[in-house]
Amino acid sequence: MAKCLLPPPMIKVDWEDSSVVNGWQSPKALKRWFNGGDFGCSTTGYLIGEDDTAIAVALNVWPHNGGISYSEVIRIPKGIITRRETLPVGDN
Repeated sequence: MAKCLLPPPMIKVDWEDSSVVNGWQSPKALKRWFNGGDFGCSTTGYLIGEDDTAIAVALNVWPHNGGISYSEVIRIPKGIITRRETLPVGDN
């Protein structure tokens, strides 16, 4: 099995997703939706990119042919991140 020599760090990120409500809504119903919604999400994966505005997290890492490839990559804007934690990775 190929081994990644420099694996990216593993992280867990909690973030708040956007939401939409469809159809005609009363102000009271919209207030309940807006104030009472649980729009929290959580992503765990490999931190493969970061700049001032966002991070990129890959679910899968495939070291092969002297290189590395990623799949299932999500870009999460930093403004919606509510918690971020670097996770320990063992020597596998």
